[in-house]
Amino acid sequence: MVAQNAPKPFDIEQPSLRVFLPAPELATGRAVVACPGGGYSHLAFEHEGCDWAPYFNKQGIALIVLKYRMPNGDRTLPISDAEAAMKLVRDSADVWNLNPNDIGIMGSSAGGHLASTIAMAFDECPPHPATREYMQNSVDRTTRWLRRCKAEMERLNALPDTINKEQMLFGIDQGGTFEDIRINHARAIRELDLDGYAIGGLAVGETHEQMYHILDVTVPELPQDKPIYLMGVGTPQNILEAVERGVDFFDCVYPARNGRHGHAYTNHGKMNLQNKKYELDDRPIEVGCGCPACRHYSRAYIRHLLKAKEMLGLRLLVLHNLYFYNTMMEEIREAIEKGTFSEYKKNKLARMEAGLDE
Repeated sequence: MVAQNAPKPFDIEQPSLRVFLPAPELATGRAVVACPGGGYSHLAFEHEGCDWAPYFNKQGIALIVLKYRMPNGDRTLPISDAEAAMKLVRDSADVWNLNPNDIGIMGSSAGGHLASTIAMAFDECPPHPATREYMQNSVDRTTRWLRRCKAEMERLNALPDTINKEQMLFGIDQGGTFEDIRINHARAIRELDLDGYAIGGLAVGETHEQMYHILDVTVPELPQDKPIYLMGVGTPQNILEAVERGVDFFDCVYPARNGRHGHAYTNHGKMNLQNKKYELDDRPIEVGCGCPACRHYSRAYIRHLLKAKEMLGLRLLVLHNLYFYNTMMEEIREAIEKGTFSEYKKNKLARMEAGLDE
């Protein structure tokens, strides 16, 4: 994975080396290099606006660096280019007691050590909007990374100590809202005969209509006998529209993040439990819902918890939202199996858009 919106993305020619960009509020202008045994080194990286990124130690354990310092307190290492930063690490390996062949690991290596069911290939999620030149260079880079990830996975699966030799590798289609770049990239990565395919770089600022159009032109270019994954999406409406266009599964922070902001997803739309109208409302969040929050607590009590800044209120809303999303996905699967998805989608959207608080 490459940090979203990372400045000057660079091509990793040696898969054993990873350089990550830390959060600006923690250490603006520094790069972080993962080292064997869970250690890490740091070097100057002169750039404002770096995004955060996790990194993996040699055992594939994801770490978040919270404190940054220069090796041995040396602050005389001005680096303004990612490739120069990597060269510095290799040249300084002896001084920093590092093995240059073991500095960091590729994402696919990390996935192999973690034995995850699915490993996502390296990609860059380009910013929106981006120029056509930037987008094409980014997509070309993502394709090169994908080929290296596939080769690395094949190498790992040939080793006797690889934990999960059945791990699936998914490639990620990118291209922003450039229709032709999206289509060409989908055609390029489908030739690699991967286990599954993802569509990334959406829900990053474009309109819903633009997102749906990109799905309309991209999904048909991907293998129809392989799972298709829409990354980082989305609202219940987004999911229903994407399923109709051929998407199989999703991930999104909405149920948890919006729950922590006092919002609940229901069959009659999204509710804000912070609102005063729920102060004396003794009904559950949604009548008939089987989640723990709805079975045991009222809207009024959950609102009280939110206003009192009690963590239980946030947890109950997250529980409800996750239950709602999971139930909706079960309903979608059932409707597809029965051949009634179009009718299900129409009724579901109409009910949510009507906003009738039953």
